[in-house]
Amino acid sequence: MNHLKSVKRHFKAALFMMLLMSNIFAQMEIRNVVFMDDQNQHITEGLPTISHITGSALNPENLLADLELLKEEMPQYSHVTVSLDPIESSNEVNLVFSFQRHRMVASLRIIIESHIKEPEKLRHELALHRGDAFEASILSKDIEKIEYIFHRKGYAKVKIESVLREDPDDDYLSHIEIHVTSETKQLKIYDVKIHGNSGLNDSTVREGLKNDTRGFFLASRPVFKVGHVEGDVERIKSKYENAGYLEVEVKGSWEIVDKYLVKVHFSIQENKRYELKEVRLEGLSVYSKDDLAEILNTITGHYSEQNLRITMQKIREFYGERGYPLAQVYMDYNPADAVVTFFINEGPLLSISKVSVEGLNKMKPETVLEDISFKEGDIINTKTLSEDMNKLQARGWFDTVRIDFKPDSEETTEVIISAVEGRSQVISFGVGGNANGGMMGEIGYSNSNILHSGNRFSISGSKNSELTKLGMMFADPHLFGSDWEFISTVSYKDEERNNYDDERIRAQILLERAINKNLKMGLGVRFEYVDIDNLAQELAQEDVDLNGKEHVVTLISKFSYKAQTYDTAGDVKEGISISMALLPGVRDDDVFARMMVNGRASVSLGENQSGAAHILSARIGIGYASKNTPFYDKNYAGGVGTLRGYRNKSLDGENNLGSEVLLSTTLEYAFPIYKNTIKGVTFLEAASVGNNFNQLSDFRAVGGFGLRANLKNTFLGNTLEAGLALPLNEQEGDQTKPFYFIFGDYDPAYDL
Repeated sequence: MNHLKSVKRHFKAALFMMLLMSNIFAQMEIRNVVFMDDQNQHITEGLPTISHITGSALNPENLLADLELLKEEMPQYSHVTVSLDPIESSNEVNLVFSFQRHRMVASLRIIIESHIKEPEKLRHELALHRGDAFEASILSKDIEKIEYIFHRKGYAKVKIESVLREDPDDDYLSHIEIHVTSETKQLKIYDVKIHGNSGLNDSTVREGLKNDTRGFFLASRPVFKVGHVEGDVERIKSKYENAGYLEVEVKGSWEIVDKYLVKVHFSIQENKRYELKEVRLEGLSVYSKDDLAEILNTITGHYSEQNLRITMQKIREFYGERGYPLAQVYMDYNPADAVVTFFINEGPLLSISKVSVEGLNKMKPETVLEDISFKEGDIINTKTLSEDMNKLQARGWFDTVRIDFKPDSEETTEVIISAVEGRSQVISFGVGGNANGGMMGEIGYSNSNILHSGNRFSISGSKNSELTKLGMMFADPHLFGSDWEFISTVSYKDEERNNYDDERIRAQILLERAINKNLKMGLGVRFEYVDIDNLAQELAQEDVDLNGKEHVVTLISKFSYKAQTYDTAGDVKEGISISMALLPGVRDDDVFARMMVNGRASVSLGENQSGAAHILSARIGIGYASKNTPFYDKNYAGGVGTLRGYRNKSLDGENNLGSEVLLSTTLEYAFPIYKNTIKGVTFLEAASVGNNFNQLSDFRAVGGFGLRANLKNTFLGNTLEAGLALPLNEQEGDQTKPFYFIFGDYDPAYDL
């Protein structure tokens, strides 16, 4: 019944529009009737007599009849369309009938001038191909597409023309040629000039422009894209409008100042700046203006719609965090008095009557609820709800997680968590080589939601000329339903170091707990079986306190702090991280201690259109081992995490048995190359080891570059980086290894 009513409503609306248009058409007179084929040639022969002629009135019903007559009497054309061309300042109209001849594309050639570089896969962008039925409208769209592509490649003076040739043996077949010519080669930006600005400085106006010169880190001239000029005009207008210049006028233009260089001009007429002198609130009952003072004190001065929208959102959050999630805020601005008024509908104070989970196929709702901090009877706090949703999303169980409210009374609401389960299994592998001709490879399997229980499991193995590793991990994020995460690992390592072979079997148990969203602590214990073999002869004569095969027990306490944001490539773009591990241990009757600290800070220098950031980051790592620490667990430098470009742990101190102190630093710049998939990386890295901090003077340093691929949306589920690190102060006896390879995220602060 409802569907029938909907159909009737749509029919009545269509009938009303037809009657309205008929009334309008009846007042229009035809000045001229034109018949055009798909080559823009006038058709003068073989035309039947139609009702619409010069001087007749336009009639919708007769127009449809004329179209049907033309299709019937002229079968050589596949279809006929009609368009109206109103004549300005009159009630007259030109009537244009367009005819498409029956044709098939026999061939399609794109002929490009030699000084123009053809874009990759240009033909894949076209809708018309060999063997298709020819349509002039599709060809026109393809020409527009080709022009757009070449404009983005910097050919602002490009000209696209099509030629249609009939096949001499079959008039049903047509051969198409698309000619691409340009007055100039690829154009690049020489300079961007801002004119007429006084309220905003040049750097503010230029920020975020698509057509702009490059800064220090990318000094080459960027390609000029004529299509971005109009978009940049809108970006500048938006900046001014957010600064109170609501009537700003911006014009963009460009000129070729050298053979292939362009100067872009943006002319600005700022006009009046609208002020904001007073903020008023209407509808308050639970809270007062004083309660909202901290939110409101930052928006006076000038009118900014962006700032006011942010303020409205902050007001909603203020109420949502205090039990009023349905609060609504509206705004009105009076330019005459420079007053903005916020109209607030506070809504009811709501508590939680029930928490339910929807959308699960295999996972149990109880597993999801273990990560939820709110419960039945609590007053709604939208901030807490948001933090819990972020925690769930970070688990890797779901593609999407959202939260909804379903009020069931004036004072209570049901909270519904809607989750869509995602892919939890990842298989990873990698194969490569190093400068010494050795091969390296790794393979792994991980499942972030094993048996749909919320538990994690992974198994991995890697092999190169120096190191063999096997490992298995199991983690329960809520041990016995608590806030403690249980992590157990079993691993095997066989490593060929400079002066000995290190083989160990390790079992480890760790309990971790998040103190808040940034701070985490962990406690654990490790049991190791260590077998040192092939000790260098000159070292065997030293007192290395080694009894051959040993059993070592180590206690683990770790702390980490992270306050970071990420770009769309999965890289940390802003924020800091600090981690520390204290590792006291016992071997036989001897007690020793180790400590490792790592800090990293990152800052974003801007983003591309895909949200991948230019990132400048710095890292510092400090390691300490007590004097009686076994030499195989002391501090070494070299390899990924301390010093790329050097063989793993090849810097081993004066006596070649490790050192008590390690210091390593990195300065890195990562920049997007292709969307959010490929990044370039350049870095400087330095490290030193010694028996005390006063000995940390003999630093080794490297400089390097690499490529980083974001493969997190593939079956590999991670990032992959490979590059070249070149020593800057290599010394005799150093064991260098210029090529490096990193799969996934590596935290060099400590290798637990």
